[in-house]
Amino acid sequence: MGSLIIGLLFIFIILIYNFIYKKRANKQTAVINEVTENLKKDSTKVNINLNDCEIKSSEYIEIIKHESRADATTILLGSLGGIEYEKTDEEISHNQCVLVYHWKDPATQHQKTFVSGIIDKDSDTLSFYLDKYKTTIIYFNPKNEDYFFDISFLEKGL
Repeated sequence: MGSLIIGLLFIFIILIYNFIYKKRANKQTAVINEVTENLKKDSTKVNINLNDCEIKSSEYIEIIKHESRADATTILLGSLGGIEYEKTDEEISHNQCVLVYHWKDPATQHQKTFVSGIIDKDSDTLSFYLDKYKTTIIYFNPKNEDYFFDISFLEKGL
């Protein structure tokens, strides 16, 4: 009976944690959306040709180690008998890019560099997207240098 109560209490704590976490995540998303919408509404729109963007890419490999399923005694006895137990490593390749666009403000003649958010695609795939969609908009507030680099076209697919 006592373990049942502890189990139910544990489940209750997990449910409360998930509720609070989701509420916090939803609040953060709402704030980001509000800031983005304000930038879109109150800022200078810079229409850009995507072929004028520079693609900066980064690739790294994540290695996840998976231990052998055999226990230590079995591995030791197996190694004495010449049996090798494999430790399998899983390699996951990650490709990330950003778009960089250099713009000269016609009003002030100041050079400004805009960098997109991180894009989880390799540079070749991203190039296909840029060729297909051709243009996008950067929303720029010259008063405080805030900007939003609109890469929502990536969600549409090829």
